[in-house]
Amino acid sequence: MVLAAPEFVEAELVEMFRQIEVAAELQHRVFADGVMRGQKCTKADARHEVSPEEIYGYIVGRQVTWPGRFAQRAVRRHMSPIRNAVSAESIVAQRNTPQFLEDRLMRLAKPRIDIGFPTNDVQPLLAFWQGQIGLPFDHLLPIRKGQKQHRHDLLGSVLKINELVEPIPDRPRSGYRELLIAREGLPSSQTMTDPEGNRVTLVPKGTFGIARIGIRLAVRDLAAHRRFYIEALGLPEGPRAGEAATFLAGDTVLLVEQAADAPSDAGMEGKGWRYITFQVFEVDREHAHVLQHGGREARAPVTLGTTARISMVRDPDGNWIELSQRASITGSLAVKT
Repeated sequence: MVLAAPEFVEAELVEMFRQIEVAAELQHRVFADGVMRGQKCTKADARHEVSPEEIYGYIVGRQVTWPGRFAQRAVRRHMSPIRNAVSAESIVAQRNTPQFLEDRLMRLAKPRIDIGFPTNDVQPLLAFWQGQIGLPFDHLLPIRKGQKQHRHDLLGSVLKINELVEPIPDRPRSGYRELLIAREGLPSSQTMTDPEGNRVTLVPKGTFGIARIGIRLAVRDLAAHRRFYIEALGLPEGPRAGEAATFLAGDTVLLVEQAADAPSDAGMEGKGWRYITFQVFEVDREHAHVLQHGGREARAPVTLGTTARISMVRDPDGNWIELSQRASITGSLAVKT
């Protein structure tokens, strides 16, 4: 998922020699109107699937983890004629066709992810996040009767502390395990937990490639989540971070690692980190695409007054993901048909 910010160019190779079909993402210049989705890889051989990220690494010299010698041979054997025959200019021209835009792009309105959690006791949390972590308070947003959202600036992302009147049930925590915040000049990482046990680590800028924030996610099946983040959400895969795979949402780094204690059916209710948010231009379109590519529906798109149109989807472990079409960012809540 390449977001609408001046860091990337997106393009696609749509015909591969013999049995390989890939989508190759070129990310050196910007297109402000959207992002290119990762494409489902096809089998080059029964022994291995060559992914778009692996092909992409071969094309532009990106550092990726190669899965084996067969994949390297397959890419070298098949990419030479394609690379010679297809120019970057022709790829860009194809990308700008209406059908390509309709089929392949997820247009995001903000190049980073937000994160949120609920609470019944907001004051100690405000003291921690504003005082100890140093996040600026932005504003208080009424969500519905019995729920107010305390929004904090998180280096361009938003920390959403949802104050609830109704008691929060005691449920297992979600797969979202940790928020990482980059700090310029910090000599070493500092891990803390807030008054309700939410883990946060301040890290030197550049740790795991984090320039602003990172989010650590524990999952039961790393391969299944890799498919979900590439195919349903269109996130490009970054370099490995130890045992974790990384996925890049603009300048937010998602660190996804397999864990035996990851939930099998994470819920929205309960304490702790509960959901992340992508700001998009067209909620209904993106919601439908996620469902078509392996995501589960949690809440169908709905308009919240004049503030936003939102929906909720779930990843393979049931972790909740909000898609938000926010009027203050997009300028419109209209549903396009």
